[in-house]
Amino acid sequence: MNGLLAIHGNGCAERFIRTLKENLLWVRTFDTVEEIRLALLAFQKTCNEQWLIERHNHRSPAQFRRDQLNSQHMTAQAQTGVSQTEGGTLAIPSTSRSNGNQRIQQVGRS
Repeated sequence: MNGLLAIHGNGCAERFIRTLKENLLWVRTFDTVEEIRLALLAFQKTCNEQWLIERHNHRSPAQFRRDQLNSQHMTAQAQTGVSQTEGGTLAIPSTSRSNGNQRIQQVGRS
């Protein structure tokens, strides 16, 4: 691994640990390990779904991930020739065996 990337990765990890301490571990007292586990799960959910990240264009990590997956899905559809129409049907190009001409087959969505 490139040394510069390792330094950047360490910085990100250290910043996350600091944020975790400042927002959860230093402000609450836990009586059991189960309480800590549940609090960490809630913190994870809050971080992923509610915190807005500037480098993600002020979107939450979960929204950014959904947008990326949708973008990849749309790119894959465009590459395979599958497109979404407004009426909720998929337009799938297919080739007729008899004459080799391409035609569009409408497939309804459930």
